[in-house]
Amino acid sequence: MSSKNDMGLEKYDTIGKRLRYFREEDLGEPREKFVHGLDITPRTLERYESDESHPDAQFLTKLNAKYQGSINLDWLLTGRGNLYLASKVEPETTKEASTPYSDIIIEKMQEQLRRIYNERNFLKLATLQSLLNLLDPESKKD
Repeated sequence: MSSKNDMGLEKYDTIGKRLRYFREEDLGEPREKFVHGLDITPRTLERYESDESHPDAQFLTKLNAKYQGSINLDWLLTGRGNLYLASKVEPETTKEASTPYSDIIIEKMQEQLRRIYNERNFLKLATLQSLLNLLDPESKKD
């Protein structure tokens, strides 16, 4: 029995065709929107999709992170398996409604941050800052 993820994907026999399928057919996004957060230009994506060049490890890592590890990179690279490893996950930029569980986690994180800040533990503060910079590189101070 075929799943929605692998129906009719046999014709996508190159990395570029599979990447284009993912962007256009599955996500329905233009190149300009899709490249957000991937550190490539729409022209670079066009070259990937037309098989003029191939995605590098940095791009694949960022793509995987953007879609929270739900994309099957083996499928993207080789065509084996399904497009998604699990149920479809929207990109990290999607705003989701908070749940009681996430509210509890946020409250606990805020408590810990206040405690660390009040202790003036500069090593922990520096560690937190570098973790936050990893999550949002654009927030780095020059």
